[in-house]
Amino acid sequence: MSFDVLQDKIREMKNPTVAGLDARIEYVPEYIRKAAYEQYGVGLKGAAEAIWQFNVGLIDALCDIVPAVKPQAAYYENLGWQGMEMLERTIAYAKEKGLFVIADIKRGDIGSTATAYAEGWLSGAPIEGQLFKSFDADCVTLNGYMGSDSIKPFLKAAKEEDKCAFVLVKTSNPGSGELQDLMIGDKTVYQVMGELNESIAAGTEGKYGYTMAGAVTGATYPSDIRALRRRLEHTFFLVPGYGAQGGTAGQGGYGGYGYGGYSGYGGYGQGGWQTYTWDPFRGWTAYGSQQQTQQDPEETNELRAARNYIAARHYAEALHVLSNIADRTAKWYYYSAIANAGQGNRILALEHARQACKMDPGNAEYETYLDELERGGNTYRQAGGYSQGMSMGRYCTSLCFANLMCNLCCRMGCCF
Repeated sequence: MSFDVLQDKIREMKNPTVAGLDARIEYVPEYIRKAAYEQYGVGLKGAAEAIWQFNVGLIDALCDIVPAVKPQAAYYENLGWQGMEMLERTIAYAKEKGLFVIADIKRGDIGSTATAYAEGWLSGAPIEGQLFKSFDADCVTLNGYMGSDSIKPFLKAAKEEDKCAFVLVKTSNPGSGELQDLMIGDKTVYQVMGELNESIAAGTEGKYGYTMAGAVTGATYPSDIRALRRRLEHTFFLVPGYGAQGGTAGQGGYGGYGYGGYSGYGGYGQGGWQTYTWDPFRGWTAYGSQQQTQQDPEETNELRAARNYIAARHYAEALHVLSNIADRTAKWYYYSAIANAGQGNRILALEHARQACKMDPGNAEYETYLDELERGGNTYRQAGGYSQGMSMGRYCTSLCFANLMCNLCCRMGCCF
């Protein structure tokens, strides 16, 4: 089954991070937008072409680092058929480069409609006795809160095509508890949903013991994930909500590896195997080695709050928190530099970055960031990566952990 393929890729790369391709035209570097507009004009076609060109660059840079990408369909749908064409091309190109593709569509409807969706996204449209595929994703996200008949058509298509699906169980958005946390007897709604999902897919377990129906469990609710992990022994978890929504790699913890495996949000998490470091301006830096990170014991709660605001790109809020801290350490100046640069205050950002380096000479993180500011570049650095200062920036901060989410002691002796 397809989750076996994904887990094989995770093990091979020692990285369970899924990079979200959440296309917004304002995230695309200006030089790419300008070239697309010159050819196709400012409009839906030009924007779709710019996003396509950026996606190609991102996929080329990521294909040797992450096992999977997750394009969010809504950000292509808003560009009409031109955007959907680019989504289809993006999926095909990502698969060509060896990436596992999770189409983030969150579909959920009655049986006949769900069947049509499943044909479009997974198995292909039957026409005159033949199947014609369009999007052909490896996996989709689903909203199963309409009941089992909104899930089963996708699982049927997935089984036929050796694919899979992730079903919303406990989501990362702030309003999720309004429904999902309600009690049904002695269980919450999301626990009932998780158990229903696992029961529907029973009998489809692959070589790692997981069914073809995974669960979406938000990183913003770590205690809920722990409870679900104990209940859903055969369910593979997709854990969104890192970064902008407030989830961190250090929350929870299974067997010392964070959430069942790896820390993917570099300098803002703790625990586990780490492949990236995230900087709001330099994007993702791949180190290619396995290293454990520990939370700085000297970092105050106020500095930690400022750091979290920066990770979420809420720079004004970060500056507000920083302004109320009297003890201005090197780290204070470093965070202030990042937040000020995010607000467009480059002169003050440079001044504070230099002060951080002065107060903590030899700190490679501070010096690298200062160098980046002085050169005026927001670049993505990785061997063979972008030239021309292309930044993954905000575009690729929709990260998820696709983890084995093992029980407290991993069945196979290691967590991924």
